[in-house]
Amino acid sequence: TAKYRATVIVQIDTDDLNKKISDWLKRDGEERSNLTEQNKMLLQTVADLKKRNAELEQLVAKAKTPKDEEKIQTEIKSMNDDTLYAQKIEDANMWIAQRNYKEAIKLFNEAIELKPNEAQAYYGRGRAYKSNDAGKAIEDLTKALELNPKLVEAYNARSDCYYKLKDYEHALADCNKTIEFKPNFLNAYYRRSLVYNKLKDYNKALNDMSKAIEIKLGYNKYNWLQEQPYLTNMYCNRGYIYINLQEYEKAIADFNKTLELDPMYRSALDGLNHAYQKSNNANAAIENYTKIIELEPSNWIVYEYRAEAYFKINEYDKVIADCTKSLELSTSSYIYRYKFYGLRAESYYKLKDYNNAISDYTKAIERLNECDEFSIKTFFDSKNQFEQVLALYYNKRGLAYQAASDNEKAEADFAKAKELGYKE
Repeated sequence: TAKYRATVIVQIDTDDLNKKISDWLKRDGEERSNLTEQNKMLLQTVADLKKRNAELEQLVAKAKTPKDEEKIQTEIKSMNDDTLYAQKIEDANMWIAQRNYKEAIKLFNEAIELKPNEAQAYYGRGRAYKSNDAGKAIEDLTKALELNPKLVEAYNARSDCYYKLKDYEHALADCNKTIEFKPNFLNAYYRRSLVYNKLKDYNKALNDMSKAIEIKLGYNKYNWLQEQPYLTNMYCNRGYIYINLQEYEKAIADFNKTLELDPMYRSALDGLNHAYQKSNNANAAIENYTKIIELEPSNWIVYEYRAEAYFKINEYDKVIADCTKSLELSTSSYIYRYKFYGLRAESYYKLKDYNNAISDYTKAIERLNECDEFSIKTFFDSKNQFEQVLALYYNKRGLAYQAASDNEKAEADFAKAKELGYKE
């Protein structure tokens, strides 16, 4: 009687698990959720291999014929391939966790060569491609779903790819499919809200973002695997949905909730400023911005927004003080500072301090004239808008020169403004 001993060792490296968990907590929620799903699949593979190993030991113990020997050899090869496949998936996931997508794709390729009819490697490679090639990612995620139509995370990941490609109808369909399989899947509600917002179906967008917030608030605080998308993102996005619905007070409330969680959240600050401008309540804006400054006195953008609110109620000295403070604190683009100089210049002009007004208008014009094509695309909707802004500042400086009785320079600025397309 032939004697065989088959030993299959499957090892999951947990030496630095705590560090990995800490790193994952800082990552995008979509990515973390996908990594978690991959590890669930991997653990299932390990469990299956252990079960097969036990069955193989029984087969070895009963082996008596050459046919039994052939069956044992076939099973050993199959298990070796499955073990190697699982190890490649595990290693590829670790590369994804480190955002080394090139190495991850290489290992997923090798896994697919070993087992071309398994969904897991296609799903993993699709996630790796998702970072910079949504088209390839969709191909792999579609293949994974062909092999396993119940792979919910693949629908979820593919919806993100469609969203990135602005294919909102397909993104919506995949969000719906995800929710069909998992009715409390936070990311699916979050992304479907973003999709509805793009499709200008604001009421549905609001319902889904509110549902995402409800799910998030219901999670146990220790359930870190479901923390993303961050609550800050959800409140902030719902704030913008409220703006689209012209419900400005509710928008302001959500932006304030965002800022309670993260006082430096720029998108929430921008949204808050936009909502206050729409609601035309400068005094409330000033009161709110002052509270934020008390909590975060180094937050330069809030000084700018408070300066804009002060300007609306003709508090020009305070505008100048806030613009000056913002310029002292700002670490933003050198080009972007034209706005601070422009607002401060207007305040000097209102106070009939024409020399300081001219000085600040000149600084604003200098910043604008330094704009290259990249800067224009970054800070303006179009080159035409850029030229309109530049023309406006030349005209305003011309008015300041005129008020200071320097008519020659005033005429030169008026001519430059007209050349750039300025119209009264």
